[in-house]
Amino acid sequence: MQECLGISITDKVIRYAKVQKDANQFKVSSYGLKFYSNLEETIDQIITETNSSRIPISTNITNENYYYFNIFSLTNKSYAEKAIKTEFESFCSENHINGQLYEGRYLYTKNLENPDQSRIIYIYDNQEDIAEKTSYFKKVRLDTLAPLPIAMSNLIVADRNKNSMIIDLEDTTTITTIINQSIYSVDKFQDGMKEILEKINEKENSYSKSYEVCKNTTIYTMETTAEDANNEYLKYIIPTLYNITRRSSKTTRDNKTHR
Repeated sequence: MQECLGISITDKVIRYAKVQKDANQFKVSSYGLKFYSNLEETIDQIITETNSSRIPISTNITNENYYYFNIFSLTNKSYAEKAIKTEFESFCSENHINGQLYEGRYLYTKNLENPDQSRIIYIYDNQEDIAEKTSYFKKVRLDTLAPLPIAMSNLIVADRNKNSMIIDLEDTTTITTIINQSIYSVDKFQDGMKEILEKINEKENSYSKSYEVCKNTTIYTMETTAEDANNEYLKYIIPTLYNITRRSSKTTRDNKTHR
């Protein structure tokens, strides 16, 4: 039986799930959520509680950036790798970025406006951030370190005739757009749950209680009950959700020509 522990880390919260595979069957054997003040201690606690010290572990990078450009589809692999490296170096030079401080990876996807070209999604993160994240797993086998907006695309079955958007409301918000069964773009913006939780936490003085407030709040689009009208925290929640909705609609419009 194959097993893997997935750990998703945000500013104050860790979500985790242990998955087992037997033949073609997948089973989540344990999962949960923990708030933390000491990240390394909490990770060790999760690994101990789930008995995962000897199995592969996957986690997310958190400060990655995305850069998009095109290359000709007919270039051979060796030339393509050189072209991608040169393009990123030029991008760093133009934006006064020290490329030596970053680690990058990339995805090929289709250029829907020019079939003779491939669209490259270049994902890069600061090496110090990556080293810090991996240091929390030095006692175990960290098998995968991946950007969550990319990894989440594996959770859906993409239909060739239907495009999709995955909106992840974490500390900040990310929108993963999938067109013709391939990731087309990842959009990141600052509005997200971190802003809401911090405002509620100023009154509750408990991050876990602030989380429960959000979890148990119902927002009606057409009618608001008297109980919800008296919810003092709606003034923090609704404006942020409105901004997320507005940005999501803009992303949809920007990609409308590819639908």
